[in-house]
Order: sequence, then structure tokens, then C-alpha cells
Amino acid sequence: MGQKYLRETHQSGEGMLEVFNKFANLEAEITYGHNQPLITDHPLSRERIDLLQQLVDSSPYKDVKDSPQAVHQFRLIQAKLQGFLYRVDTALQHYPVTDTSEEAHYARAIAYFRQPDMKKAIDEANTLVKIDPKNAFFWEVLGQIYVEMSQPLNGIPAYQKAADLAPDEPLLRLDLAAAQIATGKPQFAKPALDNLKIVLRQENSNGFAWYEAAQAYSDMGNESMANLSTAELNYNIGNFGAAAHFATLAQHRLAAGSPDWQRATDILAISAANAGHRE
Repeated sequence: MGQKYLRETHQSGEGMLEVFNKFANLEAEITYGHNQPLITDHPLSRERIDLLQQLVDSSPYKDVKDSPQAVHQFRLIQAKLQGFLYRVDTALQHYPVTDTSEEAHYARAIAYFRQPDMKKAIDEANTLVKIDPKNAFFWEVLGQIYVEMSQPLNGIPAYQKAADLAPDEPLLRLDLAAAQIATGKPQFAKPALDNLKIVLRQENSNGFAWYEAAQAYSDMGNESMANLSTAELNYNIGNFGAAAHFATLAQHRLAAGSPDWQRATDILAISAANAGHRE
């Protein structure tokens, strides 16, 4: 499937082949000295490489080089991962302040955020959005820093910009809704709920989105829908006892026969059956 995708997008498969060679070398190190092959759901890497090599060699795009844009995006992904996963001092050594590339600013913004040195983190994030104001994920990191600094009100404009730039990225909209709810200001409950409804249309099983929806409904004084959202949350994480409990609470207050009442009834029936089966 990977090679098929690369062909359809006119990309070389050499990178995939290189990765599999590294896996094979690692696998050889792990299994060295053992008489039995490593138990795995896939064939041993070396066994797959011969076929992969044939597919790469037969591709008309074998020698196609990655575009500068693709390389740049890859370096940004590397910087983000290193900023979050490396030790802070290691990340800062790898991306020193003398490095003025976008990826360096990105990694440092995250590393300073983890240190935490919020002033430097904000400075780096602000530099990012000035360099490329159309990059939704640069605005995302600025919003995240503000929210983690317990300044969700300051984080909302950044998250809103991120969601506007990448409307098909539900997690950005979820972050925006969470920031709006975190302000504790009643005027943000309805906008947050509107954002959460968009998220849930795309990811109906997202437990955190249901949790935030329950909070938004509660802030709006709609306890029946808060209970239904909590029922949805527990239903989606497999906590059927709690799902049945909150679905019952919602059902008692919702208009009989309405779509929301029917949904509460469905959750109650399925959850009660599953809870009984587990017992």
C-alpha cells in the first residue's frame, strides 16, 4: 500500500526502502544468538526487502527527488517531535539560538514551553507566526503556550486563527473550544459548543470532545444535554454502567420522541445490555 501511494503521488520509494533496511538491521541485532526467528505479525524485514526493492526499481519515479516544500515540511515535523520528546537541553543544543530557520524557532518554542520559560516560548512562537502567518500549526503552538500559562483568553485568538486556516483539522477546533471553556466566561459557552459540534461531526467517538461538550452545556444551564454528552463520553470509552446512568438522567428531562431523547434511549439500551453481559 505504501509503494502504491508513492507511485500515485509520483514519489520515489527509496526512502521507504531505507527505513526497512534500518528495521532489518535492528531486527538482526535483537534476534542475534537466538535459534528461533522473532515472533511477529509480519514477515521478517529482510524477507520483505527483496520484494520492496523490486517495487522501487520498477517505479518510474525511482529517481524523483523530494520537493523543497516536502523537505521543509519534514524538517518542521522533526523539529516539533524533537521539541516535545527530546530532553529540553538536548533540543536547545540541536537548535541553538544562532539557527534562525523556521524549524529551529518551532523546536525552541516547544522546548522553552517545556522548560518552562514562557517568555522565551512566546517570543519564539510570535516569531513563527510573523515568518509564516498562514501556518495553522504555528498559531496552534502560540495558543497552547498561552493556555498552559493559565491565560486561555489570550490563547483563543491564536487557536481561532489556527482553526480558520485549517478548518478540516478537528483537533485544532477542539483546542479552540477547550480554550473558550477554560476561560469560565459564560459568553464563550455557545461558541465553544458550536465548535465542538463541528468536531463531533468528524470524530463522533472523541471522548475529550464529549467531555468538553458536557461542560459547555452545563455552563449554558442545559443539564439534560450535559447528561447526554456525559453518557456519550462514557459510552465511547466503554464505561457502560456510567453511560446507562447518565442516559437515564438525560432521558427523564428530554422531550419524549425527540432525536436527543431517542439517542439517550439507544445508549441506555445498548449500555444496559453490555453492562449486564460484563457482569
